[in-house]
Amino acid sequence: MAQSRPISPIYDSYWVRPQQFLAGRYPNVWNDGSLQVKLRQLLQVGITFFADLTEERESGLEPYDKVLHEEARHLRKVVTYQRLPIQDFGVPTVKSMRQTLDALDDALARKQVIYVHCYAGIGRTGTVVGCYLVRHGLSGEAALQELADLRQGSYLENRDSPITPAQRQMVIDWPVGN
Repeated sequence: MAQSRPISPIYDSYWVRPQQFLAGRYPNVWNDGSLQVKLRQLLQVGITFFADLTEERESGLEPYDKVLHEEARHLRKVVTYQRLPIQDFGVPTVKSMRQTLDALDDALARKQVIYVHCYAGIGRTGTVVGCYLVRHGLSGEAALQELADLRQGSYLENRDSPITPAQRQMVIDWPVGN
């Protein structure tokens, strides 16, 4: 029997932990005028912690943190935006990944609802989500399978995530509980 998945608030995202942890692509990747709409949708489902894995001004991406704070203020919500940069197609150091996972766990402990993203929502995002799943009890291989399952029904379902062999290996090698 197929397990039903909660509907994601925006097309290019998926729930890692329903109503607690959402993952996907950069909210303004297309610079098509949909940024405010996407941010409003994310805020309306309760996202309060935005973890941005992109590097500053990467690939000409326009920063969205000011618009995010304006939209949050308009909706009378308090949000946190934190850049936790990882080089595109790269893997972070163990120390950097641990700091990223700590930031996510700290946000969840404060009852914040997370949206973690990189540019496309596949490589770096998949690496972080995979390591997060391992930290919380899955083996690396099981985390990669869970990641594939979580992405079913999203635009990401037919893409390997993480993308590179090094990113996938980081998930496989990540120590449970680390």
